Amino acid sequence: MPNLQDHDQFAPPRTRGRTRSWALAAQRHGLLVAAMLW
Repeated sequence: MPNLQDHDQFAPPRTRGRTRSWALAAQRHGLLVAAMLW
């Protein structure tokens, strides 16, 4: 039976800027990996 809600009712509300934060985190991790391999 499909759930009518998009997410769990006890989950915290979704915040804006999630894509930006993921992109920034991926960039920083890439810099860390590059620094370790250099």
